[in-house]
This record gives sequence, structure tokens and C-alpha cells, in this order.
Amino acid sequence: MAGRWAGLYRIDGVEVMGNTVVLYIGKDKGSYGFARVPKATSDVIFNMPGLEDNPHYHGEFPKHDGPNDPEGKRITGDWFVIYSSYWRVKVGWS
Repeated sequence: MAGRWAGLYRIDGVEVMGNTVVLYIGKDKGSYGFARVPKATSDVIFNMPGLEDNPHYHGEFPKHDGPNDPEGKRITGDWFVIYSSYWRVKVGWS
């Protein structure tokens, strides 16, 4: 799928993590895209080491790693949009 178009978005990378399928868009692979996460129970998810007891933690989601700090927000069913939690927090500071 990488290099193909899905509607308005060009898929630049694909990652499979257990039952999760991640579709990365844009040049910053790791912070933006879409993910199908079948076992997620909350509407906002992340995978930050050390927070495994948090109800938003989901192990089959891209990890926070340096500048790539993905967070997912449910858009419909099992599908989540992936965005940078850094920018969400930064906008809150402004």
C-alpha cells in the first residue's frame, strides 16, 4: 500500500502490529496517519512506556519515541486518526 493513494491521502508507510494496521501519511512517518485498532477500549489511545496501567494505554499502537509522539483519537468504529500529542499540548499552551 505504501506509495498509493487512499482517497485524499497518500500512504507513505504501513506498519502491522499484532491486529493493528497503521497507515502513515506525510513525510513524518510515525506521527500522522490512521490506524485500525480492533481491541482499543477508549476513544483516545497511546503507547507510552511506563503508563501500562493507564486506561488509554494500548500496546498495539505506535510507541512514543523521541520526536514521534503519536496519539490516537477514535474517528469511527475501530479506526483512529494518529496525530502528534506534542502539537495538541502546544496548542493548549498558546
